[in-house]
Amino acid sequence: MSLYKNLLYHEFLNFFRSPTFATGLVFKILMGFGMVYMAFVLLAGAIMIPFYAHDELGENPAYWISQWIFYAWALDLMLRFAFQQLPTNNIMPYLTLNITKKQLVKYSILKTFLSVFNWIYLLIFIPMLVILIFLNYPFLQSLGWILTFWSLILMNNFLNILFKDYSKLAFIFIGLIGLVAYLEYMGYFDIRPYVQNFFSSFYEMPYLSIIPLLVLSFLIYTTYNYILSSFYLDAGLQKKHTSAQRERLEFLDKYGVLGTFLKNDIRLILRNKYPRQILFNGLLFLFYGLLIFMGNTYSQIWFKFIAALMVTGGFSLTYGAKVPSWDSSYYQLMLTQNVSYKTYLESKWWLMVIATGISIILAVFYAFINLEFYLIIIVAGIYNLGVNTHLTLLGGAFIKTPVDLNGKAKTFGDKSAWNWQNMILSLPKVAFPMLLFFLLYSLLNATIALITIAIIGISGFLL
Repeated sequence: MSLYKNLLYHEFLNFFRSPTFATGLVFKILMGFGMVYMAFVLLAGAIMIPFYAHDELGENPAYWISQWIFYAWALDLMLRFAFQQLPTNNIMPYLTLNITKKQLVKYSILKTFLSVFNWIYLLIFIPMLVILIFLNYPFLQSLGWILTFWSLILMNNFLNILFKDYSKLAFIFIGLIGLVAYLEYMGYFDIRPYVQNFFSSFYEMPYLSIIPLLVLSFLIYTTYNYILSSFYLDAGLQKKHTSAQRERLEFLDKYGVLGTFLKNDIRLILRNKYPRQILFNGLLFLFYGLLIFMGNTYSQIWFKFIAALMVTGGFSLTYGAKVPSWDSSYYQLMLTQNVSYKTYLESKWWLMVIATGISIILAVFYAFINLEFYLIIIVAGIYNLGVNTHLTLLGGAFIKTPVDLNGKAKTFGDKSAWNWQNMILSLPKVAFPMLLFFLLYSLLNATIALITIAIIGISGFLL
């Protein structure tokens, strides 16, 4: 235990001695407020849902909730895949010390249990168990059902680690879950009765809860061996080198130094795994607008404007948010060259402008579905061109985290493609135009609101 205590103490020191301590502290405080809010939401849901099922629907809460467990499990896994940090960070320095690899792996696995993705669910399961007992449902049956549900959530903790090197498989899985949810929403079939019958059996026969616990134990053992097998200084943690491609891109030569920087960015995207994944994620934003055709709530004019911002701003929100971190591996060398930093930033700005313009063109298929929505997309695109491209570059001044170009764009963390700082710095890019549109729409009308936002975007572009 003393070893684990020392390792935790080192992480504590690492946080306070970090050169970005002040920035990190501010963001962690903001994250803390967000976590407190989420805690209250989950606690309120855990209290209200059982009473709603029991009093309003007249059903056993365990039976009623069981029909939603599959989607809750899938959503948790997707959120972990996007946000949960993997446990091998900051471990490499210890591999040279007199500490066994098995101890380090055990510590890494134990540390994952401290993740907010694991303990925050106690705010659901403990109140829910207390309420089931309060409503005079059998204790052992309720306990067995709760243990089954929690075991599924903890399984995701280790499935996320095992998915680390199989990103394509994870994306296929997420796509299948999304397809099933969409087909069920459209009424082609309904899997909830089958899911309800399956998970209700763990309530009716609580001794069956030993099965998910055994599966969880197997996943822990598998994860332990998986991490241990690649825990070497010269193997699993070393950088992988691949042969480089050659893209001449001679048509950019006429733009001088600016063209050279643009070629450098294009090559960086084409040759490296990280930026390619981010580019793909940015392209997915093009389909964000399809949500407006999924119900009356999403078809409101204010949501159309939000969707239009996302459709045209995907590249800026994803790739642009990590400028200049993308160049961190050769940043010092670049600063020694006889070029102005303004030219460097101008090349990044033009890259985002070109990408936003291409997004507006690619989104033209919306015009055949709903012409009004495509006009809103054009307005939002103009705003992204003239305002959000500048805000993106300004936000980059506050991001000092280097990027591993051959890493995986999947987790929040020190060398991830996305983190809490990016998320918070991206809020003004969406919140300000959304608030402005809402105020003008409420006081005047949608046409004046859109014209005003377009004028602001054009002014920003010209200036």
